[in-house]
Amino acid sequence: MATSHATFYVATAAGKITLAPVISLRTPGLTPLYESVFSGPVSPAGRFTATKNVKAYSSLLDTVVDLSYRLEGDVSGSAWSGSYSFSLLAPTFGERCEGRAQFSGTKHLPGMHQSPEGIWLGEVRLDGAYEEAVALVTADGEIRMVGTDGQQLIGTMTVNNDKFKASLLTYAPPGFYFTDTGLTFASGNASGTVVQNSTFYGSSHFNTDRAQFNFSAMSEYNRSSSFAAISGNYLGNTRGVDTFFISSKGAISGRSGDGCTYTGQVSLINPGKNLYRINVEIERCSDLNGNYSGLAALADNGPRRNAMLVVMISGTEYVISDVLDRR
Repeated sequence: MATSHATFYVATAAGKITLAPVISLRTPGLTPLYESVFSGPVSPAGRFTATKNVKAYSSLLDTVVDLSYRLEGDVSGSAWSGSYSFSLLAPTFGERCEGRAQFSGTKHLPGMHQSPEGIWLGEVRLDGAYEEAVALVTADGEIRMVGTDGQQLIGTMTVNNDKFKASLLTYAPPGFYFTDTGLTFASGNASGTVVQNSTFYGSSHFNTDRAQFNFSAMSEYNRSSSFAAISGNYLGNTRGVDTFFISSKGAISGRSGDGCTYTGQVSLINPGKNLYRINVEIERCSDLNGNYSGLAALADNGPRRNAMLVVMISGTEYVISDVLDRR
């Protein structure tokens, strides 16, 4: 029987408990990727039982695994504790293991201001289908989000205590448009709850589409940023095979497989956090020519630290989203 320790944040209100994603899963060899937020009832005596699912990367198996949790415990005052059992399944190998551990945590008090900044990984549910997405958010609420369908959302989040509202524009990938309007962009809004360094979740509304989303904070955001950290050679897939070079002073140069050229500059936002501002001039590229700006962040690829550069930039007409592989 395996044993581990975990730390959670929790919010309680009117007999309801919300289990925010795991902050620290101290199980050797497992790195959480994203998790669902679970809400459930709490008895008048403070007892609760809850289940939730987590995806994590296993360095031991070199694959993504699924974990299922069942938690049982008590809420008392500003603290809560109990025990949980978990089941780990590695779909690639069909392997399963189970264990039991103790957990403890503290309540998130709604009156405390929460910052939305971070690198966030999660999922969006629209018309019964789930889509993975990643979001980059600055300390002052600038947000860029990209889903697996290639759409990029750009906007601003404002936070009042732990509640947020966001005004957003979403852009279709180059060459695509939204079927309900025939346009390449749509305006919308979102609202929900944010727990600093833990989770944000809520709903959004664009034209006739309504979606629910749930994001978990990625630990990579808490790494320092520098030109030394981001410099190097990268490969992307914006137009065929793209090659990029970022110098030790943050200068960008590169070209695409069909002859487009890239020049620009990376700048630091907060040296204590892994988030960068990026400006790129695209030339010799007909439809995509112009100046683009946005955000970027380094991310791990399994056990490879800072092996990828997540880039979300926009121009006057088009948006470009890519994950560049470091070489």
